[in-house]
Amino acid sequence: MSVNDSFWTKLAAFGLGVLTLVTTLLVVAINPLGISLVYLALLAVILAVGLWTNVWGGGVASAVGVFAIVLTNQYSGIYPRENLIINIAAELVAFLLVGPLAGILAGTIEEMQRRADDWLERAEELTLHDETLGTLRFSWATVRLEEEIMRAVRFARPLSVAVLRMEPHPESPAPSAQERIAALQAVVRLARSVAGPPAVITHAGDDQVVLILPEHTLEQANQVAQTLAERVPQTHYFPDDDPEPLGKPLGRWGHLQVGLASLDGQGESGESLIDRARGAGRMMEGIGE
Repeated sequence: MSVNDSFWTKLAAFGLGVLTLVTTLLVVAINPLGISLVYLALLAVILAVGLWTNVWGGGVASAVGVFAIVLTNQYSGIYPRENLIINIAAELVAFLLVGPLAGILAGTIEEMQRRADDWLERAEELTLHDETLGTLRFSWATVRLEEEIMRAVRFARPLSVAVLRMEPHPESPAPSAQERIAALQAVVRLARSVAGPPAVITHAGDDQVVLILPEHTLEQANQVAQTLAERVPQTHYFPDDDPEPLGKPLGRWGHLQVGLASLDGQGESGESLIDRARGAGRMMEGIGE
C-alpha cells in the first residue's frame, strides 16, 4: 500500500466519521424522539449500503433516504427551526452526502485490498522455493536449466535430466492427497541425499520430480537412478493422517519410475530435454516389498 493510498483512506474514514457524527446531532436536535430513532436507523442503512457497494450505491441510498425524510416531515408537520445551522435543510444535505462518502471509503478500501492481493500474488510468483516440498519452483528451475544448457554447450560439458515419479501399486486403493504429498516429500528427500550439489530438484506437477544433473553423462545419471531405486524400500514417508508414528516404507506405496535424458545437440531447449526424459520413463527394478 502506497503512502498516497493510505492518506486518502484515512481522510475518507475521518470525513465519514465526522459527517456521521454531525448528521446524528442534527437528527437528534431537530426531530422528536420517535422520529429521531427512525432517522438514525435510516442513517445506519445508508451507511451500510454505501460501505457494501460503492459511491454510486451510496448516492442512490442517500437520495432514497432524503426522499423518505421529506415525505415523513410533510406528514409529521416538522418545520425548519429558526437557526442558520441547525435546520432541516442541513439535515437533508448531511443525509445526501453520507452515502456517497461511505461509498468512496469502500472503494478506497477495496482498491487497497486489490493492490495488496496483487502484490501478494506477485510475491508468491517470485518466491524461489515451493513451501510444501522445499524444492525450487519449476519456473525458476527451468531458468536454471537453460543456464546449465548454455554452460554445457559452451564448455562441452555433460548435462542430464531425470524425471522421477512414484506410481502406486495397481492393487492398492487410491491414495489420498495427504499420502501423495508425503510420498512426493520422501522422493525429494531421497533425491537430495543421493544427488547432492550442484543438482537442482523441482516439482513439475502430476507427482513428477525433476532432477537436473550438471556434469552427469547419461551413464552417470543412470547410476543415480539405480541408487535411488535401491534406497526406495528403506525410505519412509509420513502422511499427516498416518497412525504409524514411524511412517511407512515408500516401496509399500508404489514403484519408482525414472526417465533419463542427456543433452544432445546445441539447439535443444530445457523444455525439450525434460520432455525427452518424460518420454524415456521406465520402472526401475528391485522396488517394493
